[in-house]
Amino acid sequence: MCLRVHARLVRGCPCVELRDELSGAVRYRWSSDLHAADIHGHDVQDLIRMLLLASAQTEARQAGQESG
Repeated sequence: MCLRVHARLVRGCPCVELRDELSGAVRYRWSSDLHAADIHGHDVQDLIRMLLLASAQTEARQAGQESG
């Protein structure tokens, strides 16, 4: 599975999704009720951590399915 990052503003608030590149299905979604102008650096760090964790979990699941 190959994931693609999609980011957009929803009513001025950030929404980031990891989507399966082939099917377009949303695998993970992160959104905030904070207006984009009010987001601080630590929130961006949290987002990066979430994306890395989601990617690692997807790879682990895929490896488990291939071996099983």
